[in-house]
Amino acid sequence: MPNCKAASAYNLSASLCFVLLAVLMLFSHDAFSGHYFQPKLLALTHLAALGWGTLLIFSICCKELPFIFKTEVFPSKPLWAALIFFLGGLTLLIYSFWKFLPGLPMQLGSLLLLSGILIFALQVFWAAKKNRENNLRQEYITTAFVWLAAGALLGVLMVFNFRFAFLPKDHLDFLRIHAHMGIAGWFLMLIIGLSIRRNLPESSFDNKLLSAAYYLINIALTLYLADSYFSGINLKTYALLLIGFTGLCCWMLFFFRNFKGNKPDFISVLSVLFLILAAAALPFIIHYYLKSAYSSLRTTILYGTFIFMGWITAFAISNTFEKYLNHSNTGYKAFYVLVFVLYCITFFSGLFFDYKPLLVLGIACLFLFSCLYLYKIILNLRGAVQHRIEEGEG
Repeated sequence: MPNCKAASAYNLSASLCFVLLAVLMLFSHDAFSGHYFQPKLLALTHLAALGWGTLLIFSICCKELPFIFKTEVFPSKPLWAALIFFLGGLTLLIYSFWKFLPGLPMQLGSLLLLSGILIFALQVFWAAKKNRENNLRQEYITTAFVWLAAGALLGVLMVFNFRFAFLPKDHLDFLRIHAHMGIAGWFLMLIIGLSIRRNLPESSFDNKLLSAAYYLINIALTLYLADSYFSGINLKTYALLLIGFTGLCCWMLFFFRNFKGNKPDFISVLSVLFLILAAAALPFIIHYYLKSAYSSLRTTILYGTFIFMGWITAFAISNTFEKYLNHSNTGYKAFYVLVFVLYCITFFSGLFFDYKPLLVLGIACLFLFSCLYLYKIILNLRGAVQHRIEEGEG
């Protein structure tokens, strides 16, 4: 059975991080016009990727993995320990990045985060080992957690490298590797795994497309990381990108073939659109980088925001928020969707055209939406608590 209490705690923590993310973006909107390697953007990126995206996905995992892995119980104590370590580490890391204090707080924060991730990942591997019926969903999810743990370990090394400078390459080279371990290895693998509906038997869909997507994406990522480490960004990067794109297309083809009869919600469609936009930005980043053009920095920031503030944010919302709106009236639901759409239009337009008033308006819309999201989560938790109390009294 799913661990609903732990799932709710992870969900609430993620929603609080979502509000904090919007607040910090309001106070640091100028950072979006500069280089991507700067303290405030590092803090915002890690808060979006870890505090918002990863905690929310952990919440989904608490509910979904017992069904996917056919495990009766997902132990409570390790999940709570992982959350405590994770939140403690995240708090120290975000503060240290924001103030850029590459000392003991940042180092301790990275170690606590790694501990929380490893505790959660070990529960996933343990549950997967218990399931004798190995399947592609399980392969995607366990592989995603391997990439997450590897990326977190590299992140710890990079944090200590600020003070001791022991890594053999430039810090930006490792930052590129670290980022794509998280984006393609963790988020893409995990989101594909979770997007395969658990109520469909594996015999009912085309395993070839799903297998092709799995191997092509992982091969492209592994080769890219190795080539990027030894040779940096070069003409071969285009070929590796093509392999990854082919894998992504296989997954999308699989998705539309198997779920064309099920109408996706509007925000889910937006999520896929942002993923396509982010993928489309990559060839331009490579092109500008090889020409040493300033546009490579601007395009990289746009790519990162498409990933974290577009694709992952929309995925998170479509997988949690929509469920909480099921019992709301049509006008109420339409208002929430309208605020999110206004955020998307104003924020990304302001970012693309480098027009600060529009960018700030977009962040303000995001702040409003994050508050609405938190409010709805709290209402849902209160309803769940009242339901348990009534059951106990009954």
